[in-house]
Amino acid sequence: MTPTNRKILVGLILLLAIFGRFWHITTMPGGLFPDQAANGEDAISILHGHMQPFYERGNGREALFFYLQAVLIAIFGVGVWPMFFASALVGTATVYFTYAAGRRMFGDLVGVLAGLFIATNQWHISLSRTGFRAITIPLFLALVTYFFMGIFQAKNARVRLWQAIGCGVSFGLGWYTYIAFRAFVGVIIIVAIVLLLQSLLRKPRFFGFKMYRASIVALFLSTVITMTPLFVYFNNNPGSFAGRSGQVSILNPDINKGNLLGTATDVLEKSILAFFTAGDINPRHNVPGLPFLSPIPAVLGLIGIIVALVRSIQYLHRLLRGRHTGQTLAFFIMLLLLAIMLVPAVATAEGIPHGLRSIGEIPVVFWLAGIGGAWFIHRLKRLPSYGARRIAIGTLLILFALTAVYDLSLYFGVSASLPKYWYEYRSDLTTVSNYLNQRARLNSGKSYLVLDDFSVQTVHFLTTNYNYPYLLLKPETCESTNIQPGDVIVFTQSTIPDAERYQENHPKVEELMRTKNQFDQTTMIVYGLKP
Repeated sequence: MTPTNRKILVGLILLLAIFGRFWHITTMPGGLFPDQAANGEDAISILHGHMQPFYERGNGREALFFYLQAVLIAIFGVGVWPMFFASALVGTATVYFTYAAGRRMFGDLVGVLAGLFIATNQWHISLSRTGFRAITIPLFLALVTYFFMGIFQAKNARVRLWQAIGCGVSFGLGWYTYIAFRAFVGVIIIVAIVLLLQSLLRKPRFFGFKMYRASIVALFLSTVITMTPLFVYFNNNPGSFAGRSGQVSILNPDINKGNLLGTATDVLEKSILAFFTAGDINPRHNVPGLPFLSPIPAVLGLIGIIVALVRSIQYLHRLLRGRHTGQTLAFFIMLLLLAIMLVPAVATAEGIPHGLRSIGEIPVVFWLAGIGGAWFIHRLKRLPSYGARRIAIGTLLILFALTAVYDLSLYFGVSASLPKYWYEYRSDLTTVSNYLNQRARLNSGKSYLVLDDFSVQTVHFLTTNYNYPYLLLKPETCESTNIQPGDVIVFTQSTIPDAERYQENHPKVEELMRTKNQFDQTTMIVYGLKP
């Protein structure tokens, strides 16, 4: 592949990535799930000077992503789409570094194919258009891999040193992303042991250690320095380290019901099949129920696993015999990543298959699909007839193009057409918040809001600029409240049954407003006293 062709292809891949992550970003999704709004609350805390590496809201959350959201709120103001704009930026950067790391490990073709598949993948697009901090995990996995391979490929000591610092900083920052990133430590430990064995078994012993000594020190120090604020925080707040993991762990007796093996087997099976058959049904994590991978990347990914397995066996055989191992370490790292980054998903038993906890697999499965695709293309190039080669490769390219169109249509066609998609993002709460803000601007009477304590996080965030212009009522006891002339009582999509009960108990109220969504579902009811 010529440099010009590679640049053109990478440019097209980035255009696809930008399209999939930013198209209609101001209107899709149309609302904030309360957990996403809670991120916004912490981002506002940052803007008010309350800056720390970890926030306790919602069982504890790593803070790196909130700083990006805080910057966007400072630029664009409090709202729905700036929250998603942050994850779209991260998702687009992930596409590029998935390509770049794949190219460093396995060459141009693997890098381009991996970049193409992730750019249009509906699973990654779905997560790139939602305001969850977990979207940062694939980016930092790709960055660590990119800089780590750069250490071995650097042409001089200075470049090698900077690659080591980049690797250490990326690994350290990964701890500020999402709890699932911690599984990556297992990969680091095993790779370190293997490299140590390689230096001991190969003659002369510790061959090349002098060359990499400064890089090892730089990597270690940059990691420690980057992670120090988080170390200090967890030392002062030891209960925050585990977060919510214990509540949803398969080891929890309330979860496994005394059948740990059966639970673990069931979770593992569903987590693996999610890539090929039935994925997460939550539209915030995935196009509901569809596999994480479309057919072409799935098949090529399986081929890539076989190729990586064969090359890893070759690597270990050469390693144990003290021979030069070449670049086969990268294939071994792929299998390690594939196995270990699945641990956060298979170690929990809530909402399985879970597209968010499996997010650490995202760059890996596309690297493997790129490996499988490159292997297949190289085999096609060996066909005896020139015409047959052109037809076969042309057909494969058409399939790649159809895969891109198919994956993009899944999010913008299937997800967007589902009422569940809009409700799971609580778009009704955006409507309610806008109404409450409007009343605050007009300086109207009191506004009572009937909503549960969890969901109100969204309204609380979206009404920040108007100093939260509502009085919260619990749905189960709202009928005990009497409103006065000029006051209103507001019900959301989730509290419609409470609205009916309230009207039955207060015959003097009348419906002032009712809003509906594109599916003719009621999203808000407003009552006031009759004149």
